[in-house]
Amino acid sequence: MRKLYWLLTLAGATCLWSASAVAQTKIAWSDSCGKADPDYTVQVGDPANHTFGMGQVKCHPTKSAEIGGDKLKDALVSFAASTSGDKSREHGIYVLSLDSGDKVSLPYQATITLKDGKPTGVQGTWSFGEGTGKLKGSKGKGSVHCTPAGDGWNCNIEGEYELAK
Repeated sequence: MRKLYWLLTLAGATCLWSASAVAQTKIAWSDSCGKADPDYTVQVGDPANHTFGMGQVKCHPTKSAEIGGDKLKDALVSFAASTSGDKSREHGIYVLSLDSGDKVSLPYQATITLKDGKPTGVQGTWSFGEGTGKLKGSKGKGSVHCTPAGDGWNCNIEGEYELAK
């Protein structure tokens, strides 16, 4: 009986170790993102001086990475934001293109801090959405941190992913 217990314990530990061995792959890259074009903003008209905005930004890697052996090529970010005071809440979709032509959408949420009406930084989270080719059915999540750079942003993105089997 004792041998059976240890055999089952060993088998269970092996299964747990095997499951973690095929766990997610870490990824990190940096992007330079230009000025939003188009860029729309409307005043809400309330006493809190809210604005709503939406736009689109093109990004190019300054420090690239690979997903499943394919190098990151560029990205198109579409976003919507609600701003009041010294904070802006933004959500959007970061569509990442690889050299192979495969794409994956990375829905994200972020908080932008402002000082005197100017952005000072972005912190947010993302997850894998729909993908094409080898990225179809992939999963992943991570974080994004950006700082202003002229009319655009410099962003550091990191996280983990797992390609579909």
